[in-house]
Amino acid sequence: MTQQHNAALQQPGIPPGTQLLQSVVGNAQPRTPQELMMLQQQQLQLRRSGAVLQTQLSSGGHVVTPGAGQQQIVVAGSQQHTQHLGIAGGVQQQIAVAQIPQTQPVQTPQGVMTPAGFIQGRPNMPPPARPQFYGHNPNLKLPPDLFLVGCTFYIVEYDETDADELPIWMETIRQFGGDIERVYCQRVTHVLCRTQRHGVVMQALRDSKRCITAYWLSDICFKKQLLPPWQALHLPFPSQFGYQKPLERHIISTYGFEGEESFRIKQMVEECGAIYTSYLSKHNTVLICKKPEGDKYIAAKEWNIPVVNSIWLADICIGNLSGMSQYENQKYQQYSLVAPFRIDYPLVPQLMSAWKAPINLTQEAHERVKRSLAEPFPEQKAKRQKISPYQEEIPENIVCIEYPQNDKPPKVIFSQVADPESLKKAVLSLGGIVVENPEEATFLVMTRESRTCKLIQAVCHVNYVLKSTWLVDSAKAGRFLSPEPYKIQYIPVDENLKFHLDTVLHSSVRNTLFAGKHFFVTPDVFPSRTEIVRMIEASGGKVEVKRRTSQAIADTHAQSPESYIIVTCPNDMHLCVDLTRQGIPKCPIVSTEFVMSSILKQKLEIEPNLINYLYNNNYASTKSK
Repeated sequence: MTQQHNAALQQPGIPPGTQLLQSVVGNAQPRTPQELMMLQQQQLQLRRSGAVLQTQLSSGGHVVTPGAGQQQIVVAGSQQHTQHLGIAGGVQQQIAVAQIPQTQPVQTPQGVMTPAGFIQGRPNMPPPARPQFYGHNPNLKLPPDLFLVGCTFYIVEYDETDADELPIWMETIRQFGGDIERVYCQRVTHVLCRTQRHGVVMQALRDSKRCITAYWLSDICFKKQLLPPWQALHLPFPSQFGYQKPLERHIISTYGFEGEESFRIKQMVEECGAIYTSYLSKHNTVLICKKPEGDKYIAAKEWNIPVVNSIWLADICIGNLSGMSQYENQKYQQYSLVAPFRIDYPLVPQLMSAWKAPINLTQEAHERVKRSLAEPFPEQKAKRQKISPYQEEIPENIVCIEYPQNDKPPKVIFSQVADPESLKKAVLSLGGIVVENPEEATFLVMTRESRTCKLIQAVCHVNYVLKSTWLVDSAKAGRFLSPEPYKIQYIPVDENLKFHLDTVLHSSVRNTLFAGKHFFVTPDVFPSRTEIVRMIEASGGKVEVKRRTSQAIADTHAQSPESYIIVTCPNDMHLCVDLTRQGIPKCPIVSTEFVMSSILKQKLEIEPNLINYLYNNNYASTKSK
């Protein structure tokens, strides 16, 4: 049998390269049936390759031999020629060379340069077919309001980090037709988790369950469609994220991302442990760009700050830490991407294998869908009633029977009101004025009593802070009623902290609390820098655009302690490091809470709001000396 097979290899009509196959593969005797089958398969493949190459050469295509130092075969003609010549394996390469006419000098390629480096004996190969992932069975047609039918969720880890949000998530899952199990079992189809560290998640992966994050749940609820994960944040983070995040030593800025993309990339940066800044300084370690352009890009190049695309960050999110320092990798230097947060699926086969099988509905789920389709109106009506906006009970036609008697009509500003248009209508109908600038207002009207930026700015100027029912009752009465019964006495911050508004409104220094003091507010504070600056200026303080030098701050603090104050936040700490060396502060460095609580209490509260860990709690001891 072996001799017959060997003789068959010498049959006429076999491409010339077949002789090369025999010499390369070897002539070991005897051959097993498995080896014979392998040789037959290789022979068939070589015949096809030889025929393709002969067709190319006869049609005018030609192979250009790489010169010295070149790493790739360059093929003139169409892209299809390149793909045909890109055959893996040393045997096929040698056959291609053997069939080129002798008039053309040829050199066998020794390797290929790839983004990961030089790979010996690996010419360009056509990209592998993209794996197919499924949500539901594609043949199922589900209504958008029940797109989670057939999905059973089990939730882990989030009870430790997002306990307040869990009831909302569970209600949302049930609202869209999904089920929730309190104990992990085989009925579970999806495990909602933060990382792959939890034991249940490990077991779920072994059981081929779909493991996803709350980011995925939020995104599919917005789309109302069960889709496989398509962004890096949709997959649970690697186990090491549970105890040490890989970018903890990085300060990252971005450029070119807007709207939802900007918000999403900030989430990715923070989930990986890095500090995110909206600005770029020499302290930044990486700049992530959507396009290689703009002021930040130019500055980063000038300051030798690495510039990468968003795929660099996406790879880190899914655990590909080998690329963290490969900033110049071609993969991370491709910009203007259509899907900037896409997943490199071959890097996470263990997480995506469960998505290769679609979810089919049980008979019970089918019946539920049928009932929903049969009676859609009551459910839709109930939902419309649930999401209808709150409206004040203000008469449609307001008849003013008494306009303000003095020359100063009420100037009203709103904050935290549920129905602003109706309230504005009431003010204007009764002869009042609606203003946007807190400095011009005499009345602040609120529906929900909470501490807001506009409240803190307004209490330095207004005479009253009132409930919105004042305008409702005034509209019904046809005139502005006395504000006294509608005054808001307290502004709650939490269960243990309330601010007495009378303390502020009756204070003689509410416009000058920060008089004589100069502030520098770092860019990324919360509330925003713009709001904090307005609060400071409303209380008589001055805000400087640029921070003073370390020596100038030290001199100012020595001459007039607490006259120069820096307001910052954890993400901007690197902008203050030079002021706190050796644990000795050169000036007070406080959080935004200092500004807000000082105004509402009408006294400076520096020490309770110092960022202590920034300079080792030495401010109090220094002040007491």
